[in-house]
Amino acid sequence: VVSDFNHMIVWLPSLALYSDTTMGTAAFGTLPLADSAKPVVHVVREGAAMHQTPPIAPGDLTSTYKINAAIQADGRIQIKMNVSATGGWAADLRRLGLEAQSLGSAQTAAAVLKLHNFQPTTGGELIAAPTSTLTPDYSISGSFTSARAAQQTNIFSGVSNALRLVERAGDGPMGPLLKGTIKDEDETLCYNARQIEDFSIDFTGAYRLAQIPADMHLKTASIRYDTHWSQDGNIVSVHREFESHVSQPICSGPLRAEAVAALAKIREDYLVQTRLVALHHLDAPWRPC
Repeated sequence: VVSDFNHMIVWLPSLALYSDTTMGTAAFGTLPLADSAKPVVHVVREGAAMHQTPPIAPGDLTSTYKINAAIQADGRIQIKMNVSATGGWAADLRRLGLEAQSLGSAQTAAAVLKLHNFQPTTGGELIAAPTSTLTPDYSISGSFTSARAAQQTNIFSGVSNALRLVERAGDGPMGPLLKGTIKDEDETLCYNARQIEDFSIDFTGAYRLAQIPADMHLKTASIRYDTHWSQDGNIVSVHREFESHVSQPICSGPLRAEAVAALAKIREDYLVQTRLVALHHLDAPWRPC
């Protein structure tokens, strides 16, 4: 039985709190996602030894991802990004911050852009918040300027994924958003979480959107997901928000079926095309993969 347990964490009885000291980027009292709602064995002289770590409480695990982009007069796109998180996601983001501080802001941005198939670009940087204090939240900001936009580019998908450091809204808390090798009947982890995305693009006279997509609203017993598009002058924005409320750590049975159906609709929402219409011709177009 002991062989099924892979590492030791600390139990603080006076605080009724678990702490995983092997996770050096987590705030005090914050467990990594992998440690939540898991069986644990207490080393005790007497009394019960088998226990379970607490599940993620509503409101403890959040991510907020913001993109502000502007199409410049020459057709290039200037993109500014900010991402923040709490709970276990903050610990993961802080680990990336440590790597960014070690590698350097420009080299880190170049590595992320290359990973996401964005080239050529100029002026890229990722600025990590200080990592010395283990606060419950953490943030990273970044920016870069892309090559010129192309008429057939799915513009919102392109600019939002360039410097993405967190999962899409809906990806993870109730299972993977992109199916991959996961079958509908497979059990997956599920937990309480909230994911927010806010993207905006300031269009110049060179471009406009062929069409602004429709909003989407989805609500089930355990999931809420909303997409809202808006336009203010030349600025087109989209707000996406996902929230899960569950009382069990594993998505199986009816809960898994509920999640599969909801994630399929969210996946379709992310595939909505936002094509550009060029008002005059621009050479050397930018085409993100």
